[in-house]
Amino acid sequence: MNIVDGTFTDTQLQEALNRAEIIINRRTDTVFVDGTGATPTYTQVTNEKHRGKGTFNRDYYTGKFPLPNVSTNLNGAVAVDDTTITVDSTDGFPSSGIIGIGSDKVSYAGKTDTTFTTCTNVNNIHLDAVAVKPYVIEISGSESGSEPTWSILTEGKEFDIDIESGRFYIYQNSLVLDAYAYNNPPKIPNRARLTYIHGTSTIPLDIEKVCLMVASNDLMKSAVRSATINGMNDFNPAMINVDEEEIERIFKRYNSMEISNV
Repeated sequence: MNIVDGTFTDTQLQEALNRAEIIINRRTDTVFVDGTGATPTYTQVTNEKHRGKGTFNRDYYTGKFPLPNVSTNLNGAVAVDDTTITVDSTDGFPSSGIIGIGSDKVSYAGKTDTTFTTCTNVNNIHLDAVAVKPYVIEISGSESGSEPTWSILTEGKEFDIDIESGRFYIYQNSLVLDAYAYNNPPKIPNRARLTYIHGTSTIPLDIEKVCLMVASNDLMKSAVRSATINGMNDFNPAMINVDEEEIERIFKRYNSMEISNV
């Protein structure tokens, strides 16, 4: 910063905007990204555990939401143990993470424009054009207190999802019979776990506004500190927090509260 004329360098301005982005993501407990980016910085949540909910209540909600509208399709068949999976496009998927393909929960360590690379846990054959999603839901019918054995559910056959609310709904045909009481009705397994990415694929105008306000507040404090050190402390203290109320109002609007399935 130039103390004489009060100007900032492009690097200082960009650093302030980067810090503001981190503050916004932390305060709202979500991620705002430009949906046109090929590799957004969505947050991966892995194996988020939930308790079984009973026979008639088959709704499960992700702890964080919304889930971004990200999907693609296989571009060619996939064989068991394939380590490279070719798709129409990997745009919108994180640089590494977990994808759901049918009843497989596949980990990948990298990606190109049209492939997921260094893949593991491809346990089934998948035909061309099958959907690939960035989330997986698993259920377990193991006895309580035992190490769970997880079954991966197939979207459209065993569950569906509302990405805005993070709601997974398990179909009736995904229920299991009680092996110890044949006359009992079907019931939901006693454990479920969810793997997904969360974040917002658009940047609302007021989020853009608050980013500039937070960055401006940051720079103003830096300028005051520098001016004070150099004996140039002729400033109006009231200006330091001039945007504080507006910043807090916007944060409250977008604050993401964790959801309980209880």
